[in-house]
Amino acid sequence: MTADRFNERKALLLQEVNTIQAAYLNASFLQFDKQDKARDLIAEYANLRDIDPSIAVTPEDVARSEEIHQALWRLIEAHIAQDYNADYLRQFAEQVNGMVDLHRARVVVGLQYRIPGPLWLSLYFMTILAMLAIGYQLGISRGGSAQVVIALALTFSTVILLVADLDRANEGALLVDQSPMSDLNLQLKELQEAAH
Repeated sequence: MTADRFNERKALLLQEVNTIQAAYLNASFLQFDKQDKARDLIAEYANLRDIDPSIAVTPEDVARSEEIHQALWRLIEAHIAQDYNADYLRQFAEQVNGMVDLHRARVVVGLQYRIPGPLWLSLYFMTILAMLAIGYQLGISRGGSAQVVIALALTFSTVILLVADLDRANEGALLVDQSPMSDLNLQLKELQEAAH
């Protein structure tokens, strides 16, 4: 379950990178006077999404991301009000919709989904029960080895630590590599500097 969630976080990151890049490129389908505004918002959004995974996402960052979504939708609504070419507008609107969807998915999967408490209790209970059973078996056979007991204790501890590490999106040693978003952020900054 936790390994699947870790892989899902990686897949969502790549999907979001691709969607942000496509939205930036598809801003060229908007009216000329609105293209720069859309690209500025998308570049800011990519910068917000380019975070150090070991630092917790702040509510302000999430709120600003959602404000950018709203600003992009207002641009789309302004085009609709002017009977702008629906085929052109659809190219941009689909990417903005994808940005909104992927934002929500990343927030939910990365920050809200966790292993439920009862599963943690079950894992701890099974570990304790297994250790007690092994201790009992070694005690009645009087042939136990201290190395075996230590190895088993370390194995159970490592499994629990690994599960806990995979379960947390922004803590521990196993973090999703954010370099695709960082690369996109740099690329968009360069494009923005060249355009202005």
